[in-house]
Amino acid sequence: MDFDIEDGALGDIAASTRRAQAIAQLQKQRDLDVSFTLSVRLDAVNVMAMDYGDGAAPSPSGRMGPGRPCGRRPATSSRSISRRARRRSGYAGGMKAAELKRTCLGLPGAREEFPFDEGTSVFKVAGKMFALSALRGTPLRVSLKCEPDLAVQLRQEYPAITAGYHLSKRHWNTVLLDGSVPGRLVREMIEDSYDLVVAKLPRREQEKLNWIALARE
Repeated sequence: MDFDIEDGALGDIAASTRRAQAIAQLQKQRDLDVSFTLSVRLDAVNVMAMDYGDGAAPSPSGRMGPGRPCGRRPATSSRSISRRARRRSGYAGGMKAAELKRTCLGLPGAREEFPFDEGTSVFKVAGKMFALSALRGTPLRVSLKCEPDLAVQLRQEYPAITAGYHLSKRHWNTVLLDGSVPGRLVREMIEDSYDLVVAKLPRREQEKLNWIALARE
C-alpha cells in the first residue's frame, strides 16, 4: 500500500493520525507493506519504516514497533536493493519520458548529451554514462548500470528487465518502462547506476559532487 503525501497534506497532523489509525486496523487483519511517497525535493532523506499495528508490532506494548532506518546512500549494495526489488507494494505505473529525464538530471552533476544521434539521450556524470534512453521511443526503455549479481536477480524477477541492449550484458540492464516494474524501483535503479559510476571517479571529482559526504551518512 502506497500513500502519496503532497502539498497541504505534508503538515496535516490530523490526517496523518487518521491514516496511521486506519493502517493499524488493516495490519491487524493481514500482512501489509506500507510506503509513503513525499512530493518534496531533497538532496538526502532518512526514513523510518514502521509497523503501525498494536498486536503485530515488534514491541507489543507500543503502538509502533522499532523503526527500520533506511535512506538514499551511494553505492547501494546488491543485498539492500534486492530486498527493495522484492517489495510488490507502491506505484506500479509506467514511468514517462519526462519523469525519466527529470530523475536522471536531478542527480548532482548529471548532464544530457547526444553522442550517438539526436534521438538518443545519454546521461553522464563527469563524462561517464550512467543512463541511456531514446526518450521518444515507443515503447520507452532505459539502460542502466548494475552490479552483476543483482542484474541477473532483477532479470529473473521482472520480465521487463533484460540484459543491456548493445552494452555489456554483465554490467548493464535495459528496463522496458511498460508499468510492470514499479516506478519506485526504476528510480532506485537510476540512482544506483549513478552511484556505481561515481564510485569509480577520482576522489576530487566525488568531492565536487558532494558524494563523499553522502557516503559517510
